Amino acid sequence: MAEQAREQEQAREQEQEQEQERGDLAGLDLAVGLAQAQAVLAVGQAQGVADRVVVLAELAQGVADRVVVLAELAQGAADRVVVLAGQAQGVVDRVVVLAGQAQGVAGQAAVLAVELAQGAVGQAAAVEQVAVLAGLAPGVLAQAAVDLVAELAQGAVGQAAAVEQVAVAGQAQGVVAVAAPVEVVPAGAEAPLGS
Repeated sequence: MAEQAREQEQAREQEQEQEQERGDLAGLDLAVGLAQAQAVLAVGQAQGVADRVVVLAELAQGVADRVVVLAELAQGAADRVVVLAGQAQGVVDRVVVLAGQAQGVAGQAAVLAVELAQGAVGQAAAVEQVAVLAGLAPGVLAQAAVDLVAELAQGAVGQAAAVEQVAVAGQAQGVVAVAAPVEVVPAGAEAPLGS
């Protein structure tokens, strides 16, 4: 029994030792993996830094080129400013000329305004006369209508009198014819000379 117990104790010890070794191996594998991962990461970072340095160098070159372009643009801008200054001087001269022309136009406009005002006064007088005549026209038409009615009335009275005279004459002729004596002439006798 004692020997069996010792064997079991040894077996447990061996098993513990094996577990300890396996744990150590696992820890070693983990450490190696971490080291490899860190190495790969460091290499990648170094590569990224190198690429970034290249990109920054290219950017610096682009900035230098842009500075050159801006310098050329500044030179062109300076030349353009000189040209614009000359054009501005020409514009000033043209403004002076236009101011003189505007002065002449203002004088002509003043003369034209005076002429138009005089013409407007004449036109206003003519319009006033037309208005006066237009105001008198109804009275003239009314008078003409009265005269026309009077003439027509006189004509109607004259015509009525003439008709009445004709009727009276007709009636008088009938009366005369009725009042004239009628003579009977025998057969075979001659009529009187006055018949």
